[in-house]
Amino acid sequence: MVERTGLLIADEIHLIGSEIGPGYEVIVLRTRYVTAQSKISKTRVVALACPLANARDLGNWANSQEIFNFAPGSQPLPLEVHIQSFNAPHFPSLMIQMAKPAYLSILEYAHEKPVIAFVPSQKQFRLTASNLSIYAPSDKDPQRFLNIKQEDLAPFLAKFSNENSARLWASGIGYCHEAISNTDKVIVQKLFEVGAIQVVALKDFAWGSPKLLQYASNQYPPPCWFSSLLVFH
Repeated sequence: MVERTGLLIADEIHLIGSEIGPGYEVIVLRTRYVTAQSKISKTRVVALACPLANARDLGNWANSQEIFNFAPGSQPLPLEVHIQSFNAPHFPSLMIQMAKPAYLSILEYAHEKPVIAFVPSQKQFRLTASNLSIYAPSDKDPQRFLNIKQEDLAPFLAKFSNENSARLWASGIGYCHEAISNTDKVIVQKLFEVGAIQVVALKDFAWGSPKLLQYASNQYPPPCWFSSLLVFH
């Protein structure tokens, strides 16, 4: 089968460094190996990825003859990156310190459009979502992130397996990760896609949810990163 393949398009190849990376790596390397051994035809590999700092290294690994790397602003939807630094050495304190700026950045850049907040761990999912839901009432707008009437949202909330989470999602903020039930995942994604809820907090699960379109996102750092909040707009 590989010998009869003339072109292999390896999309999202930057996922080599993620959880699905080993399987992706085997596919590309196996294709290269079979092509090198074949005397009949050669398979051309075209690798596509988001803008990368190490694009040349990844291109050399894929045995690319030509490497093209573009700035984030060169894509069809230009991407702006805003970085805000913090000086808290204690990670839990850092997460608390970043909560309010994350909320303010959502108000500044997203307005009423969809937002995804990427958090470093499952423990931080609910904490981040809860913090965002607390700041909204303090601005005298407790349903700032909810773009649907409560009576229209009620049938969806009744299907949630976790009542505590349902109360949080009723404010327009949801969280989605690998540990919650498939039913809850589908409901959260559906509400986010149609614009009923505005903010979703998730991590690696985003790679498996291609329909989640956001106009702004907040990147919370994992413990091994520097203390910075990245805002993509």
